[in-house]
Amino acid sequence: MASENRPRHAKQSADQAQRSQSAQGQQQAQRRQQAAQGQSAQRQQQRVASQQNRQAAQRQQQQRVAGQQQAAQRARQANQAAGQGTRPVNVQRAARQQRAQGQRPTVNRRQAMASHGYSAGGDYAVRPSSNQAFESAYKPSKRQSRAGRNVAIIVIILLVIIVLFAALLGMSAFKLKDAGQTAMSDFTSIKSEIIKGDYDTAASKCAELQTTANEMQSELDSPVWAIAKALPVLGDDVSAAVILSDTLKTCADDVLSPLTTTLKENPPDDLVKNGNLNVSAVTTLMQAVESCAPAMQTCAAAMDSLPTTHIGQVTDLVDTAKDKFDKYNGLLSAAVDFAPVVNSVLGGNGTRTYMVVAQNTAETRSTGGFVGAYGMLTITNGKISLGEFTSPSNDVGLNTASTIEWTDEERAIFDSETHLTLAWNVGYNPDIERCCEVWAASYEEMTGEHVDGVISANTTIVQALLGVVGEITLSDGTTMNGDNATKVLQHDLYWKYLQGANGETADDGNATVDALFAEAAEKTFDGMVSSLKKSNLTKYLDVAQTLIANREMFVWFADDQEEALAVSNGLITNMADDPLNPQVGVYFNAAESSKVGWYCDMNTEVGAATTNADGTTSYKVTTTITNTATQTEADEGGAYIMGRHFKSYGDLDPYLYIYAPVGGSISDFTVSSGETFSEGTHKGHEVRYYNGFSIAPGTTCTITYTITCAAGAAPLGVLQNPLLTEYR
Repeated sequence: MASENRPRHAKQSADQAQRSQSAQGQQQAQRRQQAAQGQSAQRQQQRVASQQNRQAAQRQQQQRVAGQQQAAQRARQANQAAGQGTRPVNVQRAARQQRAQGQRPTVNRRQAMASHGYSAGGDYAVRPSSNQAFESAYKPSKRQSRAGRNVAIIVIILLVIIVLFAALLGMSAFKLKDAGQTAMSDFTSIKSEIIKGDYDTAASKCAELQTTANEMQSELDSPVWAIAKALPVLGDDVSAAVILSDTLKTCADDVLSPLTTTLKENPPDDLVKNGNLNVSAVTTLMQAVESCAPAMQTCAAAMDSLPTTHIGQVTDLVDTAKDKFDKYNGLLSAAVDFAPVVNSVLGGNGTRTYMVVAQNTAETRSTGGFVGAYGMLTITNGKISLGEFTSPSNDVGLNTASTIEWTDEERAIFDSETHLTLAWNVGYNPDIERCCEVWAASYEEMTGEHVDGVISANTTIVQALLGVVGEITLSDGTTMNGDNATKVLQHDLYWKYLQGANGETADDGNATVDALFAEAAEKTFDGMVSSLKKSNLTKYLDVAQTLIANREMFVWFADDQEEALAVSNGLITNMADDPLNPQVGVYFNAAESSKVGWYCDMNTEVGAATTNADGTTSYKVTTTITNTATQTEADEGGAYIMGRHFKSYGDLDPYLYIYAPVGGSISDFTVSSGETFSEGTHKGHEVRYYNGFSIAPGTTCTITYTITCAAGAAPLGVLQNPLLTEYR
């Protein structure tokens, strides 16, 4: 039994050992499988990491290439702007530098040349130099650094040259302006000396003008102006300065020098002797002027052709010179025109009789004012005499001359009962020539005395003449001079003698004021005649020119030839009748028999031009009329001064006439107070007119309308009757 049990036990032990070995084998196999799986996962992670590294490297490569391309692009742009030269770049050396820095070369030589705009040539590529672009992709060489510094130096030198040129040009322009101002001063002096009869001084001034003109030409011949002439903007300034200099020299050589030399060698007698005009001397002077007029016209035309300038000093000089040449040319042209008739106008062929009309602007009319007084002036061979001034009701009469035939247009627009039948009231009509014709004809019909012309002026002429004559004192102790005469005559005397006056209570005060008006006119005229000498003649001419330009004075002749000369030379500023030089006429007339015109302000503004499809041009126009009187003045002034025939004390009650230019039209007419204006026509003008509205003290009436002018016309201007705004 024991022996049988031993084999069985040994077999069991062997089976257990076999099972143990099998379990160990399985465990080892499992461990090997796990190890293999771990290795596989590790390899997979490595592969992913490697792929990510490659992608990152690719992105870096792309960024480097993009950066190099951008740098190259900036380089090309910089080189194109700066116009720099070229230099060689060794692409292979750049690649070696990248390898030395542990970087893979991003481009080969051909790729670098193609991407950066290089042209291939051996081991080098040629490209425009740019320090900024080179430093962003390559390490700059010493040669390239030096080139950059050279460019900076060149730029600095150029800037210094530009600044120096500008300084030299500025200094030269100031010298040119000073010389031009000296020339303009000589111009004025020559005219004054000729009129005074000091021909030696006039010739001396002419020589100085010639010297100045030569100095201006020498300055313009300098290199700095030669360079400036080549510049696009400043070329016009140089051309203008050269034309101005040449014109000054031409005027000095061909106009003033011959004129002053002739007068110096063959001097006429004094133009004024013992308060009288020397007709023979005036005629001789005008003949001398006539011979120089064509050259002066050429000079004026040259000045009108000057191009637009940009240098301030040149512009100032050109503007001053243009004004001087225009005035000289106008003066010489007038002398040429009047030379054939000057002898008869000044009474050389027999006594001439002129009606002197004083218009009272405080009673506003289209022509200037209500005819407050008039006097008769005679000239016999230069000897001037002025009769007493009188009120028109004393002599002209209540009715206009029977020889006057009113047109249908005049009867439609103007009040037949007051504007046409009363001779001194026709000033509602802005046609100055027509009014002068009525005044002269009415005087002739009443007196039988022929009138050769009319000299009309507002009361502002007294102040202008007293600026030359000096102060005068009226019989009531009132002093008047060149600063206060208008205020005295148009305001102070009324408030002194007629404040609060009404109806019959105004008679005495009115008579006193009328007498003082006449006294002021006579003393002023007597002072002018007694001071009419060579030294003052030019001053009186300047006074007349200013008043005529402001429409405060005009001269009319009964003779058709003389009147045509008066119109063409601007001695009378009548309604514009040229469609190509349009003016809108705005005429305020005081309907009240009062002095409220002193308080009237009127302003007309023309808006921007709008070109229409048919070639005509339209303008939006705004006229504002303001009553500047205070309510206190309205309450205290009384009916004579502040009026009350229609509405309230102090109201402006206007007859207002607005004239479109000839060949033009008025449209879109609106009035702030709501009134509707009537429509009419007068001598080729469309007209809007109304007399039924009032403007109370301290208020404003605004009128807007559109004026359309003929095709090809010049910019629209404004013509309106003068008021007293500047004298208040």
